[in-house]
Amino acid sequence: MVTKRAKPSRPPQIVPIGDSRDAFTRWLIYSRPGQGKTVLASTSPRCLMLEADRGTASAKRYKSAAEKWVMGDWNDLEEALSYLRNGGCANFDWVWLDSLTLFQERGLDNIMDDLVAEKAHRKVYLPDKGEYGQNMNRIGRRIRELVDLPVNVGITCHEFHFEDPDTGEVTIMPYVQGKGMPQKMCSYVDQVGRMELKTTKEGKEYPVVDFRGSEDFYAKDRLGVGRVVNVTVPKLMAAVSAGAQGTVRASKASSVTKKTTGQEK
Repeated sequence: MVTKRAKPSRPPQIVPIGDSRDAFTRWLIYSRPGQGKTVLASTSPRCLMLEADRGTASAKRYKSAAEKWVMGDWNDLEEALSYLRNGGCANFDWVWLDSLTLFQERGLDNIMDDLVAEKAHRKVYLPDKGEYGQNMNRIGRRIRELVDLPVNVGITCHEFHFEDPDTGEVTIMPYVQGKGMPQKMCSYVDQVGRMELKTTKEGKEYPVVDFRGSEDFYAKDRLGVGRVVNVTVPKLMAAVSAGAQGTVRASKASSVTKKTTGQEK
């Protein structure tokens, strides 16, 4: 006798693409110091800055309404993540870690302080491969937890010039210490953009973020934003919305030049 198999029930984990988790975006913006990353982040509505870079004074000058939580060590970041996971995200539209580059250094300091307190023979300024590895693994896990939050998430980084040892070619990338770490951090987010201050013919500076990438620098444009001039977070989100609706993308709009000022639109 052949036994007829029962029809399997549909697992509740199967949901349509575009559910509530897909409503949030994850961004990584990198540049040389002083190009305006913190100011850009601070233009986010209902924004919480997880501040490791001590750079929010620049945002204050532009009368940002963002709030901040100082990240001095791993304990601060873990406390912030716990708060946000347990309902804190409802109070914010955006959470930014500013910056990952400096927080990674603070994290290693934290590991070394704890190590020397336990093993007095170790030197606080001489981390070994094990301590670097522990810090890298912690960074990876905490950033995954950060981007999993039900809120828009941004991360800022400094940049560095990576030289391929085989070809000698140089690529500008986010500055995250450890082999493969820049690529790994970029894989966790939707958008990776390089930020620069440009100058008009009259000498006025304006910020540009390019998500298109080139042979010279790394970028990622999953949401079709392109290149955005005089960039703010609301302008970035408008570009995302325009791309989703099939209208002209920011990368095309930004190629137009103002004849009167020499500044791109």
